[in-house]
Amino acid sequence: DGRRIAATSCKKDSNWVCKWQNVDFGNADKSVLSVKSDTVDLLLNPLAEEKSIELTVDNKAPAVKGIGFVSVSSLSKELPELFKIGDKISMEANVTEENDLFASADLSKFIDGAKNIAGSCRRLEDKSYRCAWTSDAITKSGTGSVKFNFSDLVGNSVLLEKQIKVLGLDEAAP
Repeated sequence: DGRRIAATSCKKDSNWVCKWQNVDFGNADKSVLSVKSDTVDLLLNPLAEEKSIELTVDNKAPAVKGIGFVSVSSLSKELPELFKIGDKISMEANVTEENDLFASADLSKFIDGAKNIAGSCRRLEDKSYRCAWTSDAITKSGTGSVKFNFSDLVGNSVLLEKQIKVLGLDEAAP
């Protein structure tokens, strides 16, 4: 849009590498970046040749289409949505995202040490992904949220919570 923005940093490796941080592209899907002939170095030497490049701007968070939970236990065939201490939790999310996708889940409400568990995200077709997790054994009962974070390669992210109920064991039963 004609704005002039100074580079945040420049350094020379085998070639010069300059970085711009926190540039706001608004809602643009595409943008043209140019280094113009009026660009100068620290000694005020002008740029020998202008350079322009068109780039695609990704400013959209991943879109989660659904998240499902199934108990992995001896009762999972009969009661797949019943969770109890000792079971494992199998989770699957369907997500739409243009770029590489990363996912994590916070199961610490139900499992000791399960704060930031990475999901395995697999691209199915075009922009569709399936992310899957199988937890360690559940160690705590109660009702609470499993927290999910889905993020793409450039840092767009979406945070979601899904409620589940975990039953405890009645040790006093005859």
